[in-house]
Amino acid sequence: LIIKGYTVGTNAKLYILPYSVEIDPNPVLPTPDPVVVKLPYVEAFAESQGDFTVEGGAYWSWNSYGYMKASGYVDGQDLDVETKLVSPIIDLTGEKDVYLNFDHATNYFSSVDILPEQATVWARVEDGEWEKLSGITYPEKMSWTFVNSGDIDLSAYVGKKMQLAFVYKSTSAKAGTWEVKNV
Repeated sequence: LIIKGYTVGTNAKLYILPYSVEIDPNPVLPTPDPVVVKLPYVEAFAESQGDFTVEGGAYWSWNSYGYMKASGYVDGQDLDVETKLVSPIIDLTGEKDVYLNFDHATNYFSSVDILPEQATVWARVEDGEWEKLSGITYPEKMSWTFVNSGDIDLSAYVGKKMQLAFVYKSTSAKAGTWEVKNV
């Protein structure tokens, strides 16, 4: 490539523009916006509870094995508990086809049949009312084996700012343990 007016050994930038026939040695070009690909929000709980907060008592705790754990079993007693693990505000403006997906394990609940009542996920628009989400895949048996929740539809929140809450409940008759990660 030979460029008229360029001296070999000097530094120069060459911009090849469509339909351009002149080469300006000092062109002023707009800086293109970088291409950014991001998910609206991801929290693995690998190193901490991240930006999630706990409401309703300190029954949620971060475990160094990389998950959040809820339990109403304290000092050898089952307690009546309702507590939330609440996400920061998640901005879904400009997003499409948004789903929630996470891994969870359940153990010591009275049965797997009680899970949709005692280990639930809720959502709300910023400062709105909480609404229970449906379509969660629960473990088929009590164990410490993590199961994926499946894709939970969040289309009602597309274009809005919203929050999620993992709501744990237990009773004085039986307090299970719920572990959550990879939100």
